Amino acid sequence: MFTSIKSKLKQALGSTEVAAPSLQDFVKMGKLPQQTSGVTITLEELCFYQTYSQRWQPPAKSIWSQLNGQHASPRKGRGMTFSEVRQYQAGDDVRQIDWRVTARTGKVHTKLFTEERERPVVLFIDLTSSMLTGTQLLLKSVQQCHLAALLAWVALSGKDRVGAVVRAGSELVEIKPSSSKASVLRLLSQLCMLHNRFLHQSRHKEPAILADPFNALSNLCKKAARSLYLAIFLS
Repeated sequence: MFTSIKSKLKQALGSTEVAAPSLQDFVKMGKLPQQTSGVTITLEELCFYQTYSQRWQPPAKSIWSQLNGQHASPRKGRGMTFSEVRQYQAGDDVRQIDWRVTARTGKVHTKLFTEERERPVVLFIDLTSSMLTGTQLLLKSVQQCHLAALLAWVALSGKDRVGAVVRAGSELVEIKPSSSKASVLRLLSQLCMLHNRFLHQSRHKEPAILADPFNALSNLCKKAARSLYLAIFLS
């Protein structure tokens, strides 16, 4: 009975089975770079995601609010976004006194604005033996590098500094955050070199990892009290 039901369903839905999309299909659809091999990575391959960075940006602000960054800081400063009015305190800028509220209440009040600051982004990319597996399309390590490239371009488009800590086996590489396009290209170029070299060396037994990546992240983010750092773990 079940075989007859299955045969009827096949006749109704069609007997031909739809094959899973291949790597070339994703390349033709524009979802992956043309240089993608699924095993090794190139700089041109990672530069492909620069065109997608604008899609992940928040709505545009005025040009004056983008000079120091696009992220609202918890600190009150001389930003362009009005925050609140409070009673004047010693040390407040007298130029920000709200004379209307002062005249209405009989006490001196001052305006406070939200200071916009940059948010350095630090990527932690873990290239270990467990990442050298994958599906028919890409290795996990290749997918990880693609995602890191997209996040780097998004951060650069948002006028933020981008850095990274890359662990390739027993090797640990620190890349200080910078906000120039040349620095992002150097970061991605170094990522390609580390990935491809680790891929060729993976046939040997992976030695014990002595370097602590969290110490490296702590060193890059040691000024977190003054700036807001965003650490993204890709593993």
